[in-house]
Amino acid sequence: MNAAIQHSNGGSRLRSRRVSVLAWAAVAVTGLVGNGRAQITLPPGPEIFSAPQALTFASVRTMGMGNISSVVVDPYSRNPAHAAWLEEPQANVVYANYSFNGGLDADYTMFRYEFPVKWTKHKDGLQLVYFNLDSNRGGVSITGAPPGVPTQIQMEDQGVYLGYGFFITEKTALGISTALRNSRTRVYAPISFPVGPMTEVAEADSDSVITPKFRVAVQHELDDQWDFGAVLTASDQRATITLPGFVAADATDHFDQVDYDVGFAYHPNDKVTLAGEWFKRKLTSDSFAYRDEGLNFGAEVKAGDQWELRAGSHEGNPTLGFSYTNNDWKVEYAFVKDFEQDDLAPLFGDADLHTISLTKSW
Repeated sequence: MNAAIQHSNGGSRLRSRRVSVLAWAAVAVTGLVGNGRAQITLPPGPEIFSAPQALTFASVRTMGMGNISSVVVDPYSRNPAHAAWLEEPQANVVYANYSFNGGLDADYTMFRYEFPVKWTKHKDGLQLVYFNLDSNRGGVSITGAPPGVPTQIQMEDQGVYLGYGFFITEKTALGISTALRNSRTRVYAPISFPVGPMTEVAEADSDSVITPKFRVAVQHELDDQWDFGAVLTASDQRATITLPGFVAADATDHFDQVDYDVGFAYHPNDKVTLAGEWFKRKLTSDSFAYRDEGLNFGAEVKAGDQWELRAGSHEGNPTLGFSYTNNDWKVEYAFVKDFEQDDLAPLFGDADLHTISLTKSW
């Protein structure tokens, strides 16, 4: 996601702003000039391409705890330092479904294999991940679209991710990661162009490639009860908008994004974890700049040897979750009410998030 490696951190108000600004403008054309060449108007920033990233995430466990991903030690979180805590190889599959009442349906799947390695006197961990998001052709509400225009959107997003976590002291681990991600967002909004006695209709088509510059992270045990975690992600993204069927120059733009995630976790005893996280997103391009920040909170309680119960708040949206462990198998579930309501509901309508994962350890 989220906008970098993002199987990330869910969406933010940043992404909503980015979608609403560009989605309609992506299909705006100043007119036909010269030999029928259409000129695409490029607005400030490729905001439309962040819609898929708002729907991808890393860990079902931390999603149930308010999507706190910086400090709650979980080898499936977006903090690669957490891989250093792996004790045995694990394979994990995640599935999530979004069904917005505006007609957009999206399915998200993620496959992971993680394992400990010992190249030095300290134990390290490796993360290998593939993820995929695809949707139907669903309705989207675009600011500035003419009344009655049936604007629709279709999204594809997939990528591979490699993370590495390693201890530098008995209480401190560092993590680094990189990824290759390709997002494709198609906006369907019929625009009529008079060409002599005929009228043609165009639909916008857009492509985006996200290249992470880096992700670095730290996890540190302050004492027996307190943990500290932080993640810094930097990426750049090049976006291209075309009008298929027209001899038109592609509209392109490029932007940089930096994400900060900082969290603290408190363990009053060996059965309870309480955590809070601050995040900030900073997006800039030649003609566009946006910043957003917020807080996430979460809690986890162990109920016996097999069950864990979770609850939290992700940007004000309530979250719930649980896990059940039986020998080498673990099933986890998370629920978010009105997922990213402030960001996504104005575009696609309301949707609750339901996600489940299955993990096998060796």
